[in-house]
Amino acid sequence: MKATNAAFARSKREVFKSSYSNHYRSGLMKLLEVLDFHSSNNRHKPVIEALALIERHKDSATTYLPLGETIPMDGVVRKDWMEFAIFTPDKGPQRVMRTVYEACVFQALRDRLRCKEIWVVGADKSPCRCCCRPTGR
Repeated sequence: MKATNAAFARSKREVFKSSYSNHYRSGLMKLLEVLDFHSSNNRHKPVIEALALIERHKDSATTYLPLGETIPMDGVVRKDWMEFAIFTPDKGPQRVMRTVYEACVFQALRDRLRCKEIWVVGADKSPCRCCCRPTGR
């Protein structure tokens, strides 16, 4: 039973990664360009830093994130995704798989947006009364 559950979870992550990299990624990169995310709690700083990292490499088509980058993992990549996000070659340093990492960052962002731990600047503003009010016609 445990082996079946682990295989199912692995398969589910593969499908998610495939959907993300083949379809959702382009739209999310466009959203990152126009939305400004903030948090007043330093505990959520790794997610904000990870979003900045993703935006710096949004046009990249590489499999892995660059070696010289500081890549926040704690508080960003869940434990059950860690083995999926990190590639350990026979020789050389561990590498972080770009698309898997991006998917993990967006999952962490979703969770924190739901709890209002991270927010979008200006999202709490209501429309102005001068030009956005319904005309009643």
